[in-house]
Amino acid sequence: MQTNLFRVISNRWALFLGLGLIMLGNGLQGSLLGLRASLEGFGVTATGLVMSGYFTGLLIGATAVPKLVSRVGHIRGFGAMVSFGSSLGAPITAFAMDNLG
Repeated sequence: MQTNLFRVISNRWALFLGLGLIMLGNGLQGSLLGLRASLEGFGVTATGLVMSGYFTGLLIGATAVPKLVSRVGHIRGFGAMVSFGSSLGAPITAFAMDNLG
């Protein structure tokens, strides 16, 4: 029984390592976002909205992406999501510069 379990884990070590790194990054992002927002002088409400917006986007993405991928395929779906994500960089930066500086 133990050799079977060891074989399964040894064959999938890269998957477990990748999942562990993703979980570590997500935890650090949640912790450091709150600390950085307080250092930059954001209010508690603004910090809460930003942090809850991340998880709202995660929920929307988790429900919308499977539909998109099943309709157009993973390559076009990835292209659409990259285009959408890169198009948000400029407005977010402009909003931050207007409100912070």
